[in-house]
Amino acid sequence: MFGVQSVVDRIVRLDILTLAEASVTFPPRNPMPPKYLSMMDNLWFSEANYMTRRFIFDAKALSQLRAIAKGEREATPSRIRAVSGFIWKCFVAASRAISGSPKPSIFVQALSLRPGGKPNLLDDSIGNLFWWASATTSAGTGAELFELVDLMRESIAGFDDEYLNSLQGEQGFEAIAEYLDQLETMFSSEKPDTFAFTSWSNLGFYKVDFGWGTPQWIKDNMFIDRFNEGVPFLSAQISCRLSEFLKRQEIESLNKLLPCQPFCNESNNDAPLLVCQVTMFACGGIALGLCTSHKITDAKTGLILCNIWSEVSRGISHHNIGNPTLPEASLVFPPKNPMPQNYLSVMENLWFTEANYVTRRFTFDAKAIAKLKAMAKGESEARPTRTEAVSGFIWKCSMAASRATSGSLKPSIIAQAVNMRARGKPNSLDDSIGNVFWWASAHSNPAETGTELSELVDLMKQSIEAFDDEYLSSVQGEQGFQAIAEYINQLEMLFSFEKPDIFAFTSWLNLGFYKADFGWGLPSSFALFGKVGPAFRNLTVFIETKCGKGIEAWITLDEERMLVLEKDPEFLKFASPCLKISSL
Repeated sequence: MFGVQSVVDRIVRLDILTLAEASVTFPPRNPMPPKYLSMMDNLWFSEANYMTRRFIFDAKALSQLRAIAKGEREATPSRIRAVSGFIWKCFVAASRAISGSPKPSIFVQALSLRPGGKPNLLDDSIGNLFWWASATTSAGTGAELFELVDLMRESIAGFDDEYLNSLQGEQGFEAIAEYLDQLETMFSSEKPDTFAFTSWSNLGFYKVDFGWGTPQWIKDNMFIDRFNEGVPFLSAQISCRLSEFLKRQEIESLNKLLPCQPFCNESNNDAPLLVCQVTMFACGGIALGLCTSHKITDAKTGLILCNIWSEVSRGISHHNIGNPTLPEASLVFPPKNPMPQNYLSVMENLWFTEANYVTRRFTFDAKAIAKLKAMAKGESEARPTRTEAVSGFIWKCSMAASRATSGSLKPSIIAQAVNMRARGKPNSLDDSIGNVFWWASAHSNPAETGTELSELVDLMKQSIEAFDDEYLSSVQGEQGFQAIAEYINQLEMLFSFEKPDIFAFTSWLNLGFYKADFGWGLPSSFALFGKVGPAFRNLTVFIETKCGKGIEAWITLDEERMLVLEKDPEFLKFASPCLKISSL
């Protein structure tokens, strides 16, 4: 084995070798003329509200784009050129739609100078060894995909041996300066759009192995392929006090404390199953943000993780920390492999529909909850729980909002998340890790049945009572999928005929997240998320107020219905809007 100093010496020697060669081949210009620095600064940096979105082009889409981009030529373009050209084409169309007129456009591709450069010793050189190949299209020219790919091909073809040689040595800056002068002339007269592309394909990041195995998270969208990949842990800083941040009225700001977009449709199996972010505030306050994949976790699993993590952080011996059970849930509820595609499609269509969803937080205090429980009781003997009473009330008001926006009565489904651990046998599932819940659904058609709170709560009660020992036994074991399939088939039939609204509810009450102490004391505030993904359906999550006597309802609806709900006087008799992220 190498000692630490030996390893450091080896790294230092390697850096000196590979770094020096690049700077010899492409010597730096000192001083760099200020006009070129300003030009590059203006070219790449322009103040605007920029956003990032991630899109996937699957193998079928790539094949189709390559065929379209081929045109009448003999050679089929690479997947990078086909996709780059397609995105460029769409960018040009988007720019025209915004400005109302066609604009000139510059496409710049980052090209590595290593493979084309001579000598070959640049292959492993360290440095910023790339330059831009640019293609332009004027306002009046066509923008067919194959035409754009031709322009891209010609720009790359210009990086031949003669041009690469011209970039090297002391005289190389003259070629760079000529390129920059051409850009300056173009920008001063035409004000073109610039779209930059760079490809990291085939670099092999997924082959990097630090001793934990190569990065891969989920296999076939069904199984965890490896358990030793590690967890991405990010750190961030915010230049304000925690108390100032929590006074903000924009709940969307909470996403700054999360390492990734919450509640979105994640189809990429290479995405991490758990990501953590710790954010330090100027006052020394700390925010810990967690994002987990619902494919393998639920709220109970998240609580188990937080409890164990906090105990380890406080220095509690591992002998005194309870060990969660990992395999039991998958033994009781074995996965279906392969999962029939039609069921995957039904569930995806059920939960993910494109719309502009917004999340708002409302508080139901102890007095409001008591009144709602009395109203929800009706003539039945059993007094409903606070979760049932508040869920039924929000369901009722959501249906009213839906009627106000659509102008008609629509059938409605409430789907309540039911923890299978507490109801399942054997009891070994109590501390099981996994996505161990299922939906209890109730159906209401306002055109045929009443929508009084007591009636809706009765429907909810009946759906949960159906989760008896007989039903729980039917969904377990190898034959359990048949019961699940029957449920999905019923939903599919219902949606094909009635097109109902669906409102999902999940309760995180009594889980104890406010008791998680990582060694800094109990949390001052606990929050869920800010802005959900663009395709996530209507969802309400309940958490306790810090005092434990009230309920915070984090309600996500499409924007139209939310605008109605926020102004509904009946709703506001019991629900108090939370105008700040926290009252801390």
